[in-house]
Amino acid sequence: MQRDWFRAQARGYESTVAAALDANAVPVDVYKTLVETVREGTAPLRRYIQARQRMLGLDSYHLYDGSLPLVEDDRTYPYDEVKDTVWESVAPLGEDYQQKMAKLLNDRWLDVYENDGQRSGAYSMGVYGVGPYMLMNYNDTLDAVFTFAHELGHSMHTVLSHETQPFATASYTIFVAEVASTTNERLLLELLLSRTDDPKERFLLLQKAIDNIQGTFFAQVMFADYELQAHERVEAGQPTTPDSLSAIYTGLIDG
Repeated sequence: MQRDWFRAQARGYESTVAAALDANAVPVDVYKTLVETVREGTAPLRRYIQARQRMLGLDSYHLYDGSLPLVEDDRTYPYDEVKDTVWESVAPLGEDYQQKMAKLLNDRWLDVYENDGQRSGAYSMGVYGVGPYMLMNYNDTLDAVFTFAHELGHSMHTVLSHETQPFATASYTIFVAEVASTTNERLLLELLLSRTDDPKERFLLLQKAIDNIQGTFFAQVMFADYELQAHERVEAGQPTTPDSLSAIYTGLIDG
C-alpha cells in the first residue's frame, strides 16, 4: 500500500484509487458510489443470513457457516447433459451466439474433468487468434454446473472480442470482465427453474442464486471497500499494522 501511494504521487494522482482506475477510465466517483450504495443496501443480505441461522438452528453465525447447506441433496449433473442444457439456456442471446458456443463446446477447446497434477478451479484462457481454452475440474455437482456456464461466458466474451477488435484493443477490462459470465449463469438459472416444479430442486436453485449474489456482488464490493479504507489510512500517514487491518475488516463484517 505504501508502494501504491508512492507511485500514485510520483505520477501526479490525488489518491491510490485514482491511479488504479485510470487505466480503465473509471471515475473515482463511480467506485465510491458503488461502495456506499452497497454498504447502505445490505438489509436483504442480513435477512438472508438471519434466515439461514434460524433454519440451521445456530445460536451464533460465523462466516464459515455460510458453507453449510440448508438442504442436503445427492443428485448429480452429468456433463454431457449439462452441456446441452447450458447451450440451450443462451438462446435469448441469439442464434449466432449459440452457433459460436457450439463450436467452442465441440472443437476440443475444453479440458473438463479433474486429473492428476491438474490445477484446481476453473479458467478461461485466450490468446489473440487462438482458442479460448477452458480448464475445469467438473465433478457433477450443481456448483460445477454454474461454474461451467460462468466460464463459458468468459470464453464467449473472448470469442466475440477477438472477432471484432484488433489485437491492441481486444482485451476487455476488469470493470466489465464478469458481465458475460454472470449473465450466462442467470440465463441458466431461468431455464432450470422453468423446467421443474419440485420444491426441493427449486429451493436448491434459488439458494444457489442467492449465494452467487452474495459472493459475486456483496463480497466483492466489501473487498473493494476494504482496499479503499486500507489505502486511505496510508494516504493519511497512519500506520499499517495487523490490528488496524483487522479492525477495518471486522468493522465491515459486523457493520
